[in-house]
Amino acid sequence: MTSEDLNKALYDKMDAEMEKYKGWLREQPAEEILQHTYEDVCCKG
Repeated sequence: MTSEDLNKALYDKMDAEMEKYKGWLREQPAEEILQHTYEDVCCKG
Protein backbone atom coordinates (compact mmCIF):
# COMPACT_ATOMS: atom_id res chain seq x y z
CA MET A 1 0.00 0.00 0.00
CA THR A 2 1.15 3.48 -0.75
CA SER A 3 1.07 6.31 1.73
CA GLU A 4 -1.89 7.75 -0.14
CA ASP A 5 -3.79 4.44 0.18
CA LEU A 6 -3.08 4.31 3.91
CA ASN A 7 -4.25 7.89 4.38
CA LYS A 8 -7.49 7.15 2.52
CA ALA A 9 -8.09 3.99 4.56
CA LEU A 10 -7.53 5.93 7.78
CA TYR A 11 -9.83 8.74 6.64
CA ASP A 12 -12.55 6.25 5.70
CA LYS A 13 -12.30 4.51 9.08
CA MET A 14 -12.42 7.80 10.98
CA ASP A 15 -15.36 9.00 8.87
CA ALA A 16 -17.33 5.82 9.61
CA GLU A 17 -16.63 6.13 13.34
CA MET A 18 -17.72 9.78 13.33
CA GLU A 19 -20.95 8.96 11.50
CA LYS A 20 -21.72 6.22 14.04
CA TYR A 21 -21.00 8.62 16.93
CA LYS A 22 -23.17 11.37 15.41
CA GLY A 23 -26.04 8.91 14.95
CA TRP A 24 -25.77 7.84 18.58
CA LEU A 25 -25.49 11.43 19.79
CA ARG A 26 -28.64 12.49 17.92
CA GLU A 27 -30.62 9.94 19.94
CA GLN A 28 -29.48 11.34 23.30
CA PRO A 29 -31.32 13.88 25.47
CA ALA A 30 -30.17 17.50 25.30
CA GLU A 31 -28.28 17.31 28.60
CA GLU A 32 -26.19 14.39 27.35
CA ILE A 33 -25.41 16.21 24.10
CA LEU A 34 -24.29 19.30 26.01
CA GLN A 35 -22.07 17.22 28.29
CA HIS A 36 -20.33 15.57 25.33
CA THR A 37 -19.95 18.94 23.61
CA TYR A 38 -18.34 20.36 26.75
CA GLU A 39 -15.95 17.40 26.95
CA ASP A 40 -15.01 17.73 23.28
CA VAL A 41 -14.30 21.45 23.54
CA CYS A 42 -12.76 21.76 27.00
CA CYS A 43 -11.22 18.49 27.99
CA LYS A 44 -9.67 16.92 24.90
CA GLY A 45 -7.65 20.00 23.93
